[in-house]
Amino acid sequence: MPHNAGISPQLNPKARDRSCSPPNLNRDNTELTDVTVVSGFHAAKRRRRDVDGNHQVIADSARKKQASHTSLSDLVDVASLAVPSLGAVLADPLISLVDTACVGQVSSLQLASLGPNTAIFNLIFQVFAFLSVTTTNVLATNSIQAPGISDKERKRRLAFSEMMLSYTLCVAMMLGLCIIVFLEAVGPWLLTLVGSSADILGPALQYLRIRATASPAVMLVMVAQGACFGQQDAWTPLKVASAVAIINLAGDYYLIIQRGLGVIGAGITCPVAQYFGAIVFIIYLQRMGRRDKGIPLSWQGWPRLVAFRPYLGVATTLLARTLFTMCSYTSITAAATSLGTPEAAAHQVTLQLFWFLSFVPEPLSMAAQSLVARDSSDPARVKRLTHLLLKLGLFAGIVLAALVAFIMIKLPWLFTSDAAVAADVGQLVAQAMCSTLICSIVMMFDGISIGSGDFRHLPQTNLLGWLVTGASLVVGRRLKGGLGSVWWSLSLFFATRLLWHLVHIYKHWTTSAFGIYQRPGHQEVQWLA
Repeated sequence: MPHNAGISPQLNPKARDRSCSPPNLNRDNTELTDVTVVSGFHAAKRRRRDVDGNHQVIADSARKKQASHTSLSDLVDVASLAVPSLGAVLADPLISLVDTACVGQVSSLQLASLGPNTAIFNLIFQVFAFLSVTTTNVLATNSIQAPGISDKERKRRLAFSEMMLSYTLCVAMMLGLCIIVFLEAVGPWLLTLVGSSADILGPALQYLRIRATASPAVMLVMVAQGACFGQQDAWTPLKVASAVAIINLAGDYYLIIQRGLGVIGAGITCPVAQYFGAIVFIIYLQRMGRRDKGIPLSWQGWPRLVAFRPYLGVATTLLARTLFTMCSYTSITAAATSLGTPEAAAHQVTLQLFWFLSFVPEPLSMAAQSLVARDSSDPARVKRLTHLLLKLGLFAGIVLAALVAFIMIKLPWLFTSDAAVAADVGQLVAQAMCSTLICSIVMMFDGISIGSGDFRHLPQTNLLGWLVTGASLVVGRRLKGGLGSVWWSLSLFFATRLLWHLVHIYKHWTTSAFGIYQRPGHQEVQWLA
């Protein structure tokens, strides 16, 4: 028997150690295991949190890159339409501005005589501006370059576009000839109506009769520009407009400054430049059609009224809007002209400068009409575009307001050599700045409204603006506010239009491009199914 066989485990230390060791080891292992599991759990949780955080950072970065790419894409789309369109839009006001600058170096009396003519020709040509807009949209809607169309559909579109282009050019030519006859018959009455006094009526009538001969060319250029834009060609109008402006500048300098012909020289230069532009456009359209790169230009017979029915729905709305706008300008010019020759000359300088700069935001408005209409099925993109265009309009308005102030304060000698006229121009800086800023914003609202198909309120907007302008002119005359009150009336015209736009958006939030934007069922900017 072992010597310790009879000893109790409690009395035998070795036995006690052997019998107690296993339970202690198990407990230690269990505790160690628990600590390890808990530590692993927290480590895994931290790893998942780190991974989730990394994923969130990556997702945020991707969203920022996507938003940046989307904003850049929207900006590129706007710029691709707006930049080339700028030259075409500024062609006619640039010609009038150059005429004003050159004639102002010769005579304040002749400079004053340009004011009524500017109002008349702007009214006439703006009335028919819908020809360019409708030509653009009809040809773009029936584009032969559209993807996915069959050969049969392409031939049908080509034949229809060829017919519409021929008819529209023919109508433009006939309208231009009618304008010549009309101005020759009622020219003296029109000049008197817009406030021409007896001392400026003679030179004003000379200029009107000579410049009226350019009317057919101006109408043809409108349609040709619309045809180019409808075929996604925005650079040709820019090139032609630049050439026309250069010819007009050279002719004005030679005939007005060098030869001293005054308004007669200005009247001669305008038709020469405009007919050059019309001929270049016609040749270009013919060549593009012969090379199968555009719509062929051919005689399709005399126009039929039924062919122009697609124009009438939108054309009448835009025509009414333009009429009320030009009536406001005409009322303001008549009020300024009635104050006397120096005031009329100062008004002419300021109006031409404002008129020219107010056309700078017009390409943005044209881009709004095109892009918002194109992307009408994507409300998110429409909302992005509207916000971008409004920001661009506001920025353009601020820059242009600063520019008009700088020119009127520092550079009035560019437009007149008369110190009294220059002093009167300097007193209109605040009014011109205010009008320029609000006009730029209003043009964005107009373009977005047309593009979104929600533009039936535009004639009402401009009518209300005209009524407010007329009331302001009456009050200004009674208070003897002079030329300054006349120009505050122009600021009120644009402010009224802006206010009515905001009221309309508030009342039609669900269909507005600025709100929820559920596009109306009828496509008011689409003429052809």
